[in-house]
Amino acid sequence: MDREEKKLDIIAKSGDIMYLKGYNATGVQEIADAAGIPKGSFYNYFENKEQFAIELMNCYCQQGCEQMANIFDMKELTPLARISLMFDTMIEHFTRDEKFTKGSFIGNISQEMGDMSELISKSAEDNYREIVAHIKGVLQEAKDEGEIRESLDLDKMANFMLNSKEGAMVRMKASKDSAPLRVFKDMIMELLTK
Repeated sequence: MDREEKKLDIIAKSGDIMYLKGYNATGVQEIADAAGIPKGSFYNYFENKEQFAIELMNCYCQQGCEQMANIFDMKELTPLARISLMFDTMIEHFTRDEKFTKGSFIGNISQEMGDMSELISKSAEDNYREIVAHIKGVLQEAKDEGEIRESLDLDKMANFMLNSKEGAMVRMKASKDSAPLRVFKDMIMELLTK
């Protein structure tokens, strides 16, 4: 296993700890134990816990963007049907955890560390921009096919969709219920078709 593969292996084996407990409540020893490596070896792959968190965030974003791209590439569906399917897939993913403990890792770590770590904050914003670009692409297809009104500002709408989703995720965690995500989806789809 080369160095990059080992880094990804460490992230895969231990990322859920930080996802569930948060940045400050997660220690490097816990990460190393979950990954099955000595604590000292952690520093062969990551400069510090902050870099681990950033790489974990990037991995989660990459996975989410790949899933979005797979759905948005389903050209047998209309663009709006693909958007609806993306929301349904997201809701199904986040409601598998019946305790609703995870939410959005990017949102979670941004709330916890955004004021304390410029690097984490910048990485979160970079990841959010990547997500917005994917959403904007499918919105452009919907506009081109006449599914949404010509006057809709796609950049604002894509950002609004992401911002609303992040808020719905926070509310889902607080209420321990999927209803905020379902309301989010229903309202976005209604806004898009008016």
